Amino acid sequence: MTVFSSPAKINLFLRVVGRRADGRHEIETVFQRLDWGDRLRIEAADVPGLELVCRGETVDCGPEENLVTRAFHALCGRSGETEKPRGARVVLDKEIPVGGGLGGGSSNAAATLLGLNQVFGLGVAPDTLAQIALSLGADVPFFLGPPCAIGRGVGEKLTPVPSGKDYWALLALPEFGVSTAEVYADYDATQALARDNPASDGRNSSAPELEDLLQALLCDNLDNALALMHNSLEAAAFHVAPKLALLHAQLESLAEQPVRVTGSGATLFTLARTKDESERLAGVWEGVTEVRIARFEVTSRS
Repeated sequence: MTVFSSPAKINLFLRVVGRRADGRHEIETVFQRLDWGDRLRIEAADVPGLELVCRGETVDCGPEENLVTRAFHALCGRSGETEKPRGARVVLDKEIPVGGGLGGGSSNAAATLLGLNQVFGLGVAPDTLAQIALSLGADVPFFLGPPCAIGRGVGEKLTPVPSGKDYWALLALPEFGVSTAEVYADYDATQALARDNPASDGRNSSAPELEDLLQALLCDNLDNALALMHNSLEAAAFHVAPKLALLHAQLESLAEQPVRVTGSGATLFTLARTKDESERLAGVWEGVTEVRIARFEVTSRS
């Protein structure tokens, strides 16, 4: 079997900029891939179709709904190779928690596309792989290319950016997840309330500018970068899951530096310049919640 990494991501910045007529939210975000996540082992099988085996973290859907399976069928339908891959066996070793805002499902889909393309020698061009990826989800194309990118639209319009130093991310993985749908619904309700009563609750204060964060990263100014990280969904996530708000306050106090939510939650993170510093912070957080240390990925997958 050939092993492929399926890395997690964090959102160093996430601003909701609008809502489309179809109900989907337009965002402006900075995706950063990490060197930690799931692993896929892929091999050819004699039986047509896909055999998917999941190990580790619990998945929240059956094999046919899993993004690995959907990616397999999407690639077979678009590659022009009706007999290749005829059959495949994929073992998914899952470490990225479901409902954590780390992009685990999207990353699995991208790794499946890249892995099948390599193992079966399909020769599908990167542009075609990106089109297939987008059909599976707005975040999936990001996991095919550069390790850091601005995402606009619903996250699918990508602009690669240099991420500066290869910092270390300290991830706090709560025992609970947060529903993305509930977080966005709470965000929308708060926005509607603010439009009717601008002085309502102050949860929609002005945010830093994305360009300022990118400049801080490029200049290797970690203190400024930490101060400029932002997530428009954070207040909604805290409202939907009050225990996440309590955990955030506790971890931020212990770290003595800003801690942010990635995606719609529930994972919390902060950054460190060195492995030693990340391990020191991990020691401070351990005993409060499950902790992972991961380095910024710096190599493109395309």
